[in-house]
Amino acid sequence: MKLVVTPKPMIGESLMGYVLHLTEANAYPSTSYIVSALNGRWYGTSVGRLDAAPLAAIAKLDALDVERLTMLPEGMPRAFVRVFGHDLPSYEVNSRAPKVCPCCLKEGRRCEVFWELAQAAACPQHGVRLVSACPDCARPLRWARTKVRECRCGSDLSAWPAEAVSPQLRSLMALMRHITYGEALQTTAPAELTHLAHLNLRQLCKLIWVMAYVVRETVRNSSRSKARRSYRQELSKVAELLSDWPNNFRLFLEHRYQDIVSGCKPLPPFHSSFSWVTNALIKNVEGGQAAYGFLTQEVARFGARHWTRTAVGTVLDPDVSANLAFRWGTHGEACQLLGLHLLTLKKAIAAGEIRTKRVVGRGARAMVIDLDHARTLQQSQHPAISVRDAAKEVGVSIETLKAMCDAGIYQRTYRPSFPGTLTVEDISDLATRLQLLMERKRQVKTAGVVGLDEGFYALSVSPAEKASVFAWLLENPSLVVAVFRRALAWDACRWLSWNSRSF
Repeated sequence: MKLVVTPKPMIGESLMGYVLHLTEANAYPSTSYIVSALNGRWYGTSVGRLDAAPLAAIAKLDALDVERLTMLPEGMPRAFVRVFGHDLPSYEVNSRAPKVCPCCLKEGRRCEVFWELAQAAACPQHGVRLVSACPDCARPLRWARTKVRECRCGSDLSAWPAEAVSPQLRSLMALMRHITYGEALQTTAPAELTHLAHLNLRQLCKLIWVMAYVVRETVRNSSRSKARRSYRQELSKVAELLSDWPNNFRLFLEHRYQDIVSGCKPLPPFHSSFSWVTNALIKNVEGGQAAYGFLTQEVARFGARHWTRTAVGTVLDPDVSANLAFRWGTHGEACQLLGLHLLTLKKAIAAGEIRTKRVVGRGARAMVIDLDHARTLQQSQHPAISVRDAAKEVGVSIETLKAMCDAGIYQRTYRPSFPGTLTVEDISDLATRLQLLMERKRQVKTAGVVGLDEGFYALSVSPAEKASVFAWLLENPSLVVAVFRRALAWDACRWLSWNSRSF
């Protein structure tokens, strides 16, 4: 069989789109006439993985056009389909449910192969959403029709309403179209998505699927189907995350993992929290480690604030996190940083001089050290000061000083020579802060006014309550502490648990 009318296919035209165009040009009542020449079966329903080689004889196509149109990959499993020279898994191509851009059809364009990608949601040239169902008969669009611009019910496809999409989704679709056609159409990658321009079509599609899954999982709507078609609703959000890189992606990580890293429970392993990066992308995509380097760099940057270098480095490429400053570290890293023996470090941790947190695990590995806090600690240049002498320096009792240490008023910025002791530098700093704060507040000679010391005595305030008053006044240094007339009227009483007491 040879066709009478053999128009040349346009660059970027899909195989079934060209079959439909040939059907209309030759006035055939169905596309089955030409499809049967491709698959060898009359009224065959298969429209995917078709070899365009028979069109060379019946439509006078040259070898280049046949190579562009064919959907049958060479030397690939049956689960793969070829799209404009790209071999993709079959779930990345949706040939049975065609989509069209009404604006493109109105301008006389033909059905593009880009439209057949499962994630092709919009036309980047017009910024409108692709349509897959007829608004008149409410039926899905099919290839089994006689005209390119006409539904089986007779509705004009070019007159269908077009829905505008967001600028971010339009840019993402423009990048996907650019990668699909390469240099054939001489398109350029959007300037705002140049960090994705190095990906091939399969890597980009995989990235979008995985990101859509993570976004859907963040919403935690368990009633949603796990089928890939349900992920298309998240494409606009994925386009937003991949734009303005890396600011939007960093905000997404903060929102996505805020419950995990909040500190209310042990931190889970890094590899389980970011399995969507390590397993779905890096391990299951050819060349994933190099292709998604821009993504793993941001993930490692986020991980450096909550996990250890060992936890991140064993999952991601160690070179990715080589130049990052990790906040949390192991006991060995803390010993090397502080120059302490392991036993001395454990004593300092037990004394509360070095901050720690717990992660999922057993033994020493379940506790990680705050390296940022350890870096701020300076070695004291004086011998350790006793609690008795420190209390005299500050001007409070021993029990009150201990309560102030428990309340965090005593700030440990110097590392003592022996764990669990106080340093002269930190005690001097605390005494100076209290002296400046309590000037003319502790002892007052004005008639009718009671100072802090007399108020503490009159109310029988405990050391813990005194520490609470000092802590609150340090946070609010402008408050007035005094008693007028009969009732105790100093502002601290409004906050303390014993604010109803009077004398």
